[in-house]
This record gives sequence, structure tokens and C-alpha cells, in this order.
Amino acid sequence: MKTAPTQELRQAEVVIAYVLRYGVLVSAFLIVVGFVLTLIVGGGVSHESLRSLIQGQEMSQSVQPPSSFLQFKQELTQKNPEAVIALGLLCLIILPVLRVAMTVFFFLFERDYLYLTITLFVLTILLTSLFLGKSI
Repeated sequence: MKTAPTQELRQAEVVIAYVLRYGVLVSAFLIVVGFVLTLIVGGGVSHESLRSLIQGQEMSQSVQPPSSFLQFKQELTQKNPEAVIALGLLCLIILPVLRVAMTVFFFLFERDYLYLTITLFVLTILLTSLFLGKSI
């Protein structure tokens, strides 16, 4: 027999839904701003660079993604269109991790320790893969 969800659980679902919805909107906005900046200031990736990337060859230095947060921050302050697009994509990537992190607090509040443990395990895997993952 299924029990009806509690009012707190329903509120938690609504909060998570709002975070995901507005997170996707912010991400989409940043990506669109990056594309508009590309049209305004020029730049972007040349056809030759795209062709070499698709063929698995080494990318030229001008289209290398930032390799550190400091470099990423510098490119954002210089209004680099690729950095703005990358920020939008980063927001999109972080949203599922944020959702799992929020769920940890809701299970803790509900004192559902079984699901709290499972969710903490999933969050640990997500954060480990995010920070220790290597690009191909």
C-alpha cells in the first residue's frame, strides 16, 4: 500500500524542480550570449580546426579549452565567447550534481537514513568523477 507523500516531501520536489528549471534557463541564456558574442566579436573555431578535431588530430593552441580555473576566469573577464559558452555548459553539467546534493539534505531532514546513505554514495561518485575525470 502506497502512502501519500508528505507536505515536506512535496515542497522538496517543487524546490528541486525550480532549481532544475531555472538552472537550465540560465545555462541556455549563457550559451546564447556566447553565440551572440561570437557573432559580434568574431573568433570561434575555424573549419580546419574542426576538421582536425573530428579526425582526432591535435588542436591548435588557439582553440584549446582552458586548462585551469584561473585561465577560465581570465577568459571570462576578457569576454571570450568560447568561455561564456563553456560556462553555460558547465552550469548544465553541474545541475544533476546539485540535484543529488539537495536530495541529501531532504533525506537528512526526513531522517530516511537508507536513502540518505545511497544518495551520499551517488554524490560521492558524481563528485569524484567530476573532479578526477580526464578528458579524452
